[in-house]
Amino acid sequence: VRDQTPGLFNQAFLRFITNSIDKGGIIPAGGIVSTVDDLNIWAEMLLNQGKLKGKRVLSKSILELATQNHTGTMRNELFDYARVQYGWPVFPAYLGLGFFLRGEGAFPTPFGATASKKAFGGLGAGSSMFLVDPERDLTFTLLTSGLMEEGRNFMRFQKLSDMALASAE
Repeated sequence: VRDQTPGLFNQAFLRFITNSIDKGGIIPAGGIVSTVDDLNIWAEMLLNQGKLKGKRVLSKSILELATQNHTGTMRNELFDYARVQYGWPVFPAYLGLGFFLRGEGAFPTPFGATASKKAFGGLGAGSSMFLVDPERDLTFTLLTSGLMEEGRNFMRFQKLSDMALASAE
């Protein structure tokens, strides 16, 4: 935990989780250890509609289902604290099944303000993310160390994603 700014998660809790992770520990939605290369392989497989090195890993239909907006126009309640803390507007959750979605509109997003509305991906609590933008035929993966407050990290991911998207044009 490098950033002491109050946020979604209590720093003492994050330190406890960080110190509790070992090879034998399993924490749903956390504690995964990987490399940027492996995360990029995962993102590329998703970009290739479920194929990895020419072999089907996920069916097209399950990927289409997982990357659909399942929250409609519901607001993103997870970041209500950041709306207050940073003056963000109310914005839609845009959640698929296991994926964050870019969706449409001007609001904070880890996937870049310039990503296509079909872009999707995942992010960790302050240290990792991957972006898949099928309309741009682009993936972007990022692994960092040291946890940041989630709102600040969200904006950092947005800037870095926009830089990656701009470099691909």
